[in-house]
Amino acid sequence: MKLALIIIGSALASVAIISYLLNLFVRKALKNDNDLLARTLVGLLTLQFILGMLANLFVKIPDTQAYDVWHHLGPIEFHSINALVLVILSVIFLVRAVKNSSSVIIATISLISILIATYSGIAFVLTGQANAYSFIMSMGFIVAFLLYARKGFSNFKASSKLV
Repeated sequence: MKLALIIIGSALASVAIISYLLNLFVRKALKNDNDLLARTLVGLLTLQFILGMLANLFVKIPDTQAYDVWHHLGPIEFHSINALVLVILSVIFLVRAVKNSSSVIIATISLISILIATYSGIAFVLTGQANAYSFIMSMGFIVAFLLYARKGFSNFKASSKLV
């Protein structure tokens, strides 16, 4: 019981630190620009797709103790870390959208889609790679990707000059 509390406390502290750092990144590097944050999320979702394909093609999830897959550095570990970053940045995006009274519906649906994809990814691993969870994960991904792309690139003006 004591070990479980330590693990849960450590996980919560880690999420809090990561959340703080990502919020700082949004404020300083992205200058609180929600369109730029949406484009960043599109980039991270693209990375998530690539990591998911790597995991799908090159990682064997153990039949027993499937959670052991998270104890080895590799595509699933990076896929999981990126999923956590996506969840946190999606929450930040929603909070910023509410504050600015803009794109609240897009932000809400995108966050829900990412949460569904994240839950489905965890369930996929823990249920022995049930195809239904893989499908749900991919649907959550594509909804979030399309909505963030719509938001992030709707006012995007590419430079006509080539460097």
